[in-house]
Amino acid sequence: MIDLSNGVLLFIEPSSPASDKPVIDSLTRKMAASLRTARDPGYTSYGVHDCVCGASSTSHDFILSTGLTTNSLCVHYLAHHRDDVPSGELHKVAQLDDGETTPTDEELMPPNYELQELKMLEQHRREFPDCQPSTDDEVALVVESRKAWWLKAVLAMALVLLAAVTFNLLDW
Repeated sequence: MIDLSNGVLLFIEPSSPASDKPVIDSLTRKMAASLRTARDPGYTSYGVHDCVCGASSTSHDFILSTGLTTNSLCVHYLAHHRDDVPSGELHKVAQLDDGETTPTDEELMPPNYELQELKMLEQHRREFPDCQPSTDDEVALVVESRKAWWLKAVLAMALVLLAAVTFNLLDW
């Protein structure tokens, strides 16, 4: 769910793949420090949010010392999807005043590249439905039809070669 209102922070849904190298700067360190001092709101949701890169959130939000509500992917978004973070959200992060600290691997939540690849394939299928098979059965049919085409092509070449050899033998 994307929510850029004043009471929340980094409720975004990045659309780009995760960066190869996380951005660890003042904003990321501020967010990590604020997340560590955040309190649990006392409620949980019915599920988790999966980032486009495969990182998954916890099932509850966090209340920062400023009163803003954020999620467990907040540090991840700043470190791995900085280009997808709106400038207004970056401004909110800059205003945090809980100090700075180096984020842990758990706070950075490295991308799950296998899941990222699957999500990008799903997005490609949505954008270009006529270009890609949409089910495993259709993929199998495409693979089998390509195998059959190659087999026919090889057999046709063998017949042409056989005919050429036969024709040349008759001319001798």
